[in-house]
Amino acid sequence: MYTLHETGRINKGSSHIKDLADLFQQVLNIDPGENYPTYIDIRSQKNNQTKSLDRMKKNLI
Repeated sequence: MYTLHETGRINKGSSHIKDLADLFQQVLNIDPGENYPTYIDIRSQKNNQTKSLDRMKKNLI
């Protein structure tokens, strides 16, 4: 969700994280929890800001 937001893949980047979280919750029937603190944590990480993407890539390969 954060990657889609940061790369402008949904609504050409004009969507807010809260709107995307609501959409994901509805479509995927999940509870994304507190999304904004997570978003801030990811952006402020000094080491390995792409930890989740790296894990997805590894699992895909």
